[in-house]
Amino acid sequence: MHRFLILSLLAFVSCGTSYKIVDIQQENSRNLVIENPYFNEVNKEYTYRFRITFMKKEVKGNFIVKNIDNKTHRAVMTSDFGNTLFDLSLTDTDYTLHYAMPDLNKKMVVKTLAEDLQLIFKKNFEVNKELKTSTNFVLKSDEVSLVYPKDESNYFEELIRLKNNKIKTINQFETDKTDYPEKIYIKHNHFNLSIEITKVNTILE
Repeated sequence: MHRFLILSLLAFVSCGTSYKIVDIQQENSRNLVIENPYFNEVNKEYTYRFRITFMKKEVKGNFIVKNIDNKTHRAVMTSDFGNTLFDLSLTDTDYTLHYAMPDLNKKMVVKTLAEDLQLIFKKNFEVNKELKTSTNFVLKSDEVSLVYPKDESNYFEELIRLKNNKIKTINQFETDKTDYPEKIYIKHNHFNLSIEITKVNTILE
């Protein structure tokens, strides 16, 4: 399977290891609120294909997201046969499950998916540290690390979720610098789960 981005060279990743940024050339303390540039247009519908891989099992289907009211996103996953797998409403701090297919309606499954989606839809990120390396620009807090290309575009390429400075998930974005990312790849660090979301004008291999 083609990987649209290489896992960040900034992060030394293995289960239980700390998040480390190498080759720091400049570091400043700055309290900033960063607006998420993705999925932020109200009433706009974003249509994707998805692939969830857990261990050696794989599920594919269609994924539709709509920003309802600038606070809430509605996300629906359906199978290729048209059956609804998940239907969720998500805010930054909460989520409502409208429906989950009975086989998938497990508390941990729903919670994990909801937390993954909440992070990529989150409206704003509070950061307190700004770092520059030879290849990237990074804005960081204790909870997240936003990794940008060196030209400091407004569109981050990686969103890394942290807990106690250990990596929980790495979320990678392939973007043409619009609110509608071409691809998103979500990889859990503590168990073998990944989610690949691909814009419908491209093909999931």
